[in-house]
Amino acid sequence: MINKTKVNEDEKIIKDICKKLDKLVDSIVHIDPNFTYIGSKRKGYYSIYNKNNYGKNIHLNLNFRLYYPDKKSFYYYKEAKNLKGKDFNKYIEYKYNDSKILYAKIEWFSVNPTRKGIGSKIIGSFISLLRSIDDIEFILLTPKNDAARSFWSSNKFVCEDYDLLIDKRVKISACKRLVHKL
Repeated sequence: MINKTKVNEDEKIIKDICKKLDKLVDSIVHIDPNFTYIGSKRKGYYSIYNKNNYGKNIHLNLNFRLYYPDKKSFYYYKEAKNLKGKDFNKYIEYKYNDSKILYAKIEWFSVNPTRKGIGSKIIGSFISLLRSIDDIEFILLTPKNDAARSFWSSNKFVCEDYDLLIDKRVKISACKRLVHKL
């Protein structure tokens, strides 16, 4: 049975993130992006996206997911690779406490005009916002081309080849994953 109070707290956190993103984007590009969300903790994630993409001289899309842990499709770092039995179970209980958001995955980000520093300002502020969420560990994305990879690399996202059992909810892509650790 789902605790209704806990669900309401989670929804409040997600709504607060949307409000903060609205203020953040408005302060940088002077449009009201009207961030909203779909999903639920029961599904294991919330998708957050902006409904209003256009301003006077700008086009902006930001779509990302905030994932809660899922013990059936969890991942772990090298630190857990050698753990066995009770120690591994304790690690899972600690790491995969279902009350916290574990990571974010940027599904889509675009801004036009390009090469004006607008995208970097938005992403820098977005990273700061995600840093304020307790226990979120990293932001994941898969750039689709060299220009995108260059943009994300300039914003401190790095190729990360740590031992990772991919979360089954995240589509596997042939693209190299980039990670920003928070």
